Amino acid sequence: MRVATAIRTKLEAALAPDSLEVIDESHHHAGHAGAREEGESHFRVEVVSSAFEGQTASPASA
Repeated sequence: MRVATAIRTKLEAALAPDSLEVIDESHHHAGHAGAREEGESHFRVEVVSSAFEGQTASPASA
């Protein structure tokens, strides 16, 4: 299973999101520590879910 698919599957099961984007940004990290030659090592995830209702944003993401 591709990493992006695994991330999507787990987030869908845990959060029942209204909106979910899993963006592979591995190409931005080529040559960095943790980057894999085949890619799928760095992702940006955007989730909108009622599971977050009532939560406040952390200063880093606000």
